[in-house]
Amino acid sequence: MRSVLIVATIAVPLYTAILHAWIYAQRRRERVHLWLAVAALGVTGMAAGVAAREVSGSAAEAHRWQEFEMAAGALLLVGFVRWCHALLGLARPRIERAADVFACGVGVGLACDGVFTDTFVLRAALGGGHIAQALLTPFGFAVVAGFGLFSLYVILQLGRHARRCPPARAPFFAYCFFWATLLHDIAIAVHWIDAPQILQFGYLVMLVGLSAGLVGDFVHSMRDAERRATDLRVRVSEHGEALRRKERQLVHGERLAALGTLAAGVAHEINDPLAFV
Repeated sequence: MRSVLIVATIAVPLYTAILHAWIYAQRRRERVHLWLAVAALGVTGMAAGVAAREVSGSAAEAHRWQEFEMAAGALLLVGFVRWCHALLGLARPRIERAADVFACGVGVGLACDGVFTDTFVLRAALGGGHIAQALLTPFGFAVVAGFGLFSLYVILQLGRHARRCPPARAPFFAYCFFWATLLHDIAIAVHWIDAPQILQFGYLVMLVGLSAGLVGDFVHSMRDAERRATDLRVRVSEHGEALRRKERQLVHGERLAALGTLAAGVAHEINDPLAFV
């Protein structure tokens, strides 16, 4: 069961990232798929880091994988903020730049070893066993708080639009589930509770929910495009038949005009000799 959970938390986000990247490659205007693919790639990195920490043989190796998780979380944050804006049709360049600056700050902090301390504790792992977790520095606590604030911003935007826009309701409820698991793991990180980390499971459920909604919209739009194309072909066929009828009428009219001209010429040629006689 534990191995199935580990494989699922890595394979499903990776498949989601590939799927939405392919959809974006087919329809470049659908940037919501691009940023969901970026977010799913970040989820894949975080899930892989958790799985690697569970099998790591030393504290130093677990520390490196925990830093890898944090870097993947920064990628996830950038993707989710832009995904939210693309989904809701919002133009918030300042928020997006703030997310970029925050992600760069996380990268600098990780490069300087300023996020985690050298002290480790054993936490219960999802599916049984224990996992080594490095404690946070003061800067690390600020990073975790920043993740929480940006996640709160996303859920507030989705909730505000969910009341007026039915398509935003499914992503809102899926993100609420993720938000609950995020708060749970933040409480573990700041040592408020001692329980297994379930954030990767929250990511898994959320990505499945978001992907189902977006893929459903994509299929619906494809069906609508096929219906419009069928209607267009019918209209083109009708207009083509009408043009062919007009063309036949014109050809018939030209023949009658030519016949009339010929008859007039013949009458004129006959009339001139008669008039002379």
